[in-house]
Amino acid sequence: MQGIYSIDFLTEQAKAWVSMNQYQHLLELMCVLLSIYFWLQRAYKPKSKGKKKLTREEIELACKQWKSVPLGEPPHSDAEAAWKRNSLAAEYDYVMKSESRETVDVADAKGALNLASFNFSGLQGSDQVKEACAETMKHYGCGSCGPRGFYGTTDVHLRCEERVAEFCGSKDAIIYSFGTATMSSVIPAFCKRDDVLICDEGVSYAVQAGCHLSRSQIHWFKHNDLEDLKRILEDIHQADVADPKRPSRQRRFIVLEALYTDYGDFAPLKEIIMLKNQYKYRLIVDESNSIGVLGASGHGVCEELSIPRDEIEVSGGDFSPALGTIGGFIVGERIVVNHQRLSGAGYCFSASQPPYLATAAIEAMNLLDSEGESRVGKLRQLTRKFRDLLSTGCGKCVEVLGDRDSPIVHLKLLGTEDDVELQKATLRKQKQLLDEGVFVSAPLYVGMIHKIPEPTLRLSVSAAHDEKMLTEAAVKICTVLTRD
Repeated sequence: MQGIYSIDFLTEQAKAWVSMNQYQHLLELMCVLLSIYFWLQRAYKPKSKGKKKLTREEIELACKQWKSVPLGEPPHSDAEAAWKRNSLAAEYDYVMKSESRETVDVADAKGALNLASFNFSGLQGSDQVKEACAETMKHYGCGSCGPRGFYGTTDVHLRCEERVAEFCGSKDAIIYSFGTATMSSVIPAFCKRDDVLICDEGVSYAVQAGCHLSRSQIHWFKHNDLEDLKRILEDIHQADVADPKRPSRQRRFIVLEALYTDYGDFAPLKEIIMLKNQYKYRLIVDESNSIGVLGASGHGVCEELSIPRDEIEVSGGDFSPALGTIGGFIVGERIVVNHQRLSGAGYCFSASQPPYLATAAIEAMNLLDSEGESRVGKLRQLTRKFRDLLSTGCGKCVEVLGDRDSPIVHLKLLGTEDDVELQKATLRKQKQLLDEGVFVSAPLYVGMIHKIPEPTLRLSVSAAHDEKMLTEAAVKICTVLTRD
């Protein structure tokens, strides 16, 4: 009858089904047998047969005789010297007791001239910035309470990213919640194991840490030495000739700072761009200290040197030196920015920047756009004047390091070659200057991966200073540093 299958038909269908699924049935049977096997196994117990159980007296004796052993070898050479220098920090630990402006209350000194803080544009503590931040806090509260990729993004963060891209003349931008974590997150986001990084040995700790975390092949060239950079590029090129497929398997970057924190000098960026184009590399530039310092209106190194922004593939840094707020930024092509939203560790896993700090960055950039020429011009004039006074007044006792237009001034005491003794002398001079009402920094370099800078006193000029302040400070500095 129609609709009723015969026994033979059903038998044939069953055989076909079994034939088609025999491998599946075999796999299922193996899984069942393995499950039964593991279920029947006894729990693993280490064999203790033949081992003598220690008495309480023997255990106590072993504990008394135990001596700790270091987990690894102590650092050597430069790192060992830095380790010893850092142990001196406890003697010279200064606590600030007021807002960080052109003058500051620190330790027992009140109203000391502040030459320690990076505040190049003089925008830290600006009334206009404070008012904008207060309005933002009324609306959004203090914190954002989550990472950007989950529930920590507000419209203020998006406006800040748009403003940063516009300010730097880039197609897109991304902001990070902490400036120091910016470069140390960005470099590993683009560079992985077996990629090539050619890095200036004078870069700051954040950049050195980023290079180390990337696990790439790192080649260090001497600080601002174009010949040494060219030698490394040529060596790698010769190796490529022997293995033509190697360049296609690697991403390659040159890494540097526009204005070096630890040396106070500028990178020869135009020449480096020519080399990176010639040898087909990409460029990563830390612009933490160049924003607010370089360019007619403080827009950075590209404005200063008339370089197209797309010549620098990855550019960014810290908000705090010029914009007086906490956070970091990266600018570049849209694909460069979007990649970081899933690969930048500091962006993905850190709570986002509090909205009022993003507002502070927006207002600071607005002020630089409206007053940038006057602020940058004043800063450059004060910097040159201050450097000239120090070079003339300190004579042969002190070496003034850095470029003439750099607001970061390093003073190296001459007369001793021993790093530890030089650090001790530097810290003593820092204390004596504070007693005279001048607060300067004596950096202690902790955890540097490669190059550890020599001990210096570091001074920072701000547009908030005036000529009288810096002239009086220069006299006091030269008097203290030339004193036996």
